[in-house]
Amino acid sequence: MASLREQMPEVAAFIDEVRQRWPRALVDRQIKAGLAGKGSFYAATLQADGTVLEVGSTHDRARAHAQAGELLWSPRLGIGWVVPEPRHLWKPQK
Repeated sequence: MASLREQMPEVAAFIDEVRQRWPRALVDRQIKAGLAGKGSFYAATLQADGTVLEVGSTHDRARAHAQAGELLWSPRLGIGWVVPEPRHLWKPQK
């Protein structure tokens, strides 16, 4: 089975970039807390087979889901919108 880094390369690249800007221990602590269900880190990617691969948790338990070949965000209000890819949220400095 492939590692999460291999399964979620854009998320891994985003995390690597964040680790360059903030203390690695801080970033890793937030990721670990999210993985433990504390809502401080959540990532989702749409896989080639149309399934959603998710890791972590959100504070309000909202999550992404697949619909018509797109990854949609579904907050608790039930309204969905297309999830931007990490490169749209973070612009790495060159």
